[in-house]
Amino acid sequence: MMLFNFFMNLIYAIIAAVLVHDLAHTIVCKYYTGRFLTFYFKFGYLFDTIPIPRFVWYMPKVEYYKQENIALVGFDVEMLLLLVSFFIPTQTMFLELYRIVVIIHRLAYPYYCGEFNELKYLDD
Repeated sequence: MMLFNFFMNLIYAIIAAVLVHDLAHTIVCKYYTGRFLTFYFKFGYLFDTIPIPRFVWYMPKVEYYKQENIALVGFDVEMLLLLVSFFIPTQTMFLELYRIVVIIHRLAYPYYCGEFNELKYLDD
């Protein structure tokens, strides 16, 4: 039963991280353009071998600084919630796993993102 709870909390943490990350992109895009992003399901490949399911989107045609904000806000909000989670008085398995998922997501991202790399806006 404990293993089942672990895996269910892990699945919930992954879903929460995906929703937080992609919803942040969508909200900022809606603010700048008045339109929501359209997401497509696609596989990225970690080290060109391990398939990683993900949602991708195309950058709207707006000023470059707006593109930077739209692209980078996903990880920014994830990290902000990670920090906020330390101040929640009741620590749960879900929160612990959410923190781990967010950190692994950020560290692994450059190795599976392919052409849909949100972090390319950090280079400029």
